[in-house]
Amino acid sequence: MISGFYEGCSELVNERKQATLEWLQDVGKINGDNPKKVRIETTDSTYFWDKKMEHVKSKIKVYEAYIQTRTIRGSSKGVNEFKKCYQPRTNLV
Repeated sequence: MISGFYEGCSELVNERKQATLEWLQDVGKINGDNPKKVRIETTDSTYFWDKKMEHVKSKIKVYEAYIQTRTIRGSSKGVNEFKKCYQPRTNLV
């Protein structure tokens, strides 16, 4: 599951990087619209969102199985994981 997520997403990200590198090598107006178009196509596509939702749903199924089998350690780990909000990393000097 995870490998499919990374393979598909990495293809789109690599395509976006390649278009940007081509644009940086020749910053002419002819080639200027290509990175914008590729960026819009990759960010507007629902591919990333769909893959993320598949991943989250598979995790939910695993943790539901823990809850049904009354495995306390696994079920509490799952509840805590989904209860946490996004916490950005802090880089202290």
